[in-house]
Amino acid sequence: MGGLDEAIANFQHVRAKCPRRWDQIGPDDRRALTALVAAVEAIQEAVDTAQHYVPLPALKSGATWSDLAAATGEWTAEECRDAYLARVESLDWPEREHEEIRTLLEGS
Repeated sequence: MGGLDEAIANFQHVRAKCPRRWDQIGPDDRRALTALVAAVEAIQEAVDTAQHYVPLPALKSGATWSDLAAATGEWTAEECRDAYLARVESLDWPEREHEEIRTLLEGS
């Protein structure tokens, strides 16, 4: 998941160059603060991408939809499965038709 690691590292680098307090912000901070907005967006994109791929290895390792739902703290097992399947179905990802992957997606 290098994309997320890289996005976080970039955020930390940019954040170190930004003022920390409201009363410290001035016109000279425009570039750094704009870069910070871009860094946050990059983290969001990396998280969105990770949400497509992270659950499948967890399922392969023996986790259940109930385990994944409990890890999110937001959904029931059925809601977690349905949300993930909707994301997977929206992808141009032919591998999802592989027998092992299809079994993992439909089972647990």
